[in-house]
Amino acid sequence: MVLPPEYAGWDELRGGSRDDFRAGIVVRPGLDTTLHFEFLRRGIGSVVVWAIDQDSLAVPEREVILYSPRGVLGFDTTDASGRAEFRSVAFGNYGVRATAPDTFQTAGAVLEVVRDGLLIDQGRRETVVLSMPRCRGSIAVRVEDASGIGVAGAIVTRYTGAGVGPQLTTDPSGAATFLKVPCGVHGVFVTPPEGYAGTWARDSQFVDDLTIRVGTIKNVTLRLTKRP
Repeated sequence: MVLPPEYAGWDELRGGSRDDFRAGIVVRPGLDTTLHFEFLRRGIGSVVVWAIDQDSLAVPEREVILYSPRGVLGFDTTDASGRAEFRSVAFGNYGVRATAPDTFQTAGAVLEVVRDGLLIDQGRRETVVLSMPRCRGSIAVRVEDASGIGVAGAIVTRYTGAGVGPQLTTDPSGAATFLKVPCGVHGVFVTPPEGYAGTWARDSQFVDDLTIRVGTIKNVTLRLTKRP
């Protein structure tokens, strides 16, 4: 099949051989032998990239690279919504890649997200989602008295070297669990509810140096004293 110069085959664009022929066609009365061929029209398109985490939340300020087999062709940075865009992309076969922030990294490895095989032809607007899972774990806290009975209504605060973080209130069993804790070093302390007192000491009213890695569940016990 001879194509007009403004068209190309899908396999040709991917770097393979032309696939615009069919062999072994059977023709007989009553048999539909209609054949369909689809081609790409040479021209300009665009690529839109969305960088998101595992909760579909935007990952802003990520440099996205557009490349082809010939090398790097362009750069853009994701905005507050996690979006980057490459306009006026010439007819061809492309890929995009981006690197997750440091807080997303796992055990010191660089998390680079790649999407290849983007075929751009006339008027095509290719949308790509780059998923960057955050590195995080959880901290399960139990607040108890000297008898080992859970203390309800205690305020447990999570903190890091950068400052104080979120707070939770213990349930009737004295438990409170921080979920989706970013990887890194954390600490927790408890504020006694009415009728209880604490001793400000490590492994009593606070615990620090809790290292969170991917999937980590840190179990912590904090202790208070019931007032007479």
